[in-house]
This record gives sequence, C-alpha cells and structure tokens, in this order.
Amino acid sequence: MAKLVFSYSHVDEELRNELEKHLSPLKRMGKIDAWHDRRIVPGEEFEGQIDKNFLEADIILLLVSSDFIDSDYCFQVEMESALQRHDRGEAIVIPVIPGLVPGISFHSENSWLLLKMVGQLFSFLVTMKVLFRSSTLFQER
Repeated sequence: MAKLVFSYSHVDEELRNELEKHLSPLKRMGKIDAWHDRRIVPGEEFEGQIDKNFLEADIILLLVSSDFIDSDYCFQVEMESALQRHDRGEAIVIPVIPGLVPGISFHSENSWLLLKMVGQLFSFLVTMKVLFRSSTLFQER
C-alpha cells in the first residue's frame, strides 16, 4: 500500500476534502493510505508529525492553488522538501491544480494510470525547471 500525503493551504481544506473523496476507491482497493495534517492528534508536535509523514510518503499531492503559492510554509518548506525527495527518486510528487481539468474522475482502476501520467508530466516540468535554472538567461544577477 502506498502512503499518500497531501500538501495544501488550510484555506483550500474543502478542495482537499473533495480530492480525498475522489481517491476513496483507491483507499477501498487497498492501493493508498492517505494522510494530511488534520489527522494530527492534539498534543502531538505539529511540525514533527508533518516532517515524519512527508518522509514516509510514497506519493505527495501538492494542491497548488493561489493560496498554496502564497503560503511560505507550503511553497518553501513542504514543496521544496517534496521536490528534493522526488529528485532523489524517493517519492512521486503530483501537482493538482484546482479547476485545471474539470470532470476528471478517479473512480476506476484507470485512476492509477491518470496519476502516473500526471506524475510523468510533472517529472518533465521539473526537468524543464532544472534546465531553466542552469541557463544563463534565467540566473539571478
């Protein structure tokens, strides 16, 4: 069973709840075990639990909204950590952009294929980001 972790802005909690509902068939089939920070028990050390679960994740879903981008913690801590694990081949990072592809359903065996395709697209985009970073055109002056 793959451990899936959500990275999202708390402003987008309703969107995360909806996305998690769409992934329910994969949970029922025993394909994934989903985790998000609202599962932290009161009294547990918040940041430590987030770090622990991100390190254990096989799949990290980034719910990339404008609020996610606006959040220093989401953008600079969680996303950066996720991308480092992705670069090392330790986790698959999949960006989910709300409203980008309306009508997509995760209610079938084909959902793994869709997640894999999105993951491959993300790998391509990360590669392009690395290429742009190395280009003198895009380096900070």
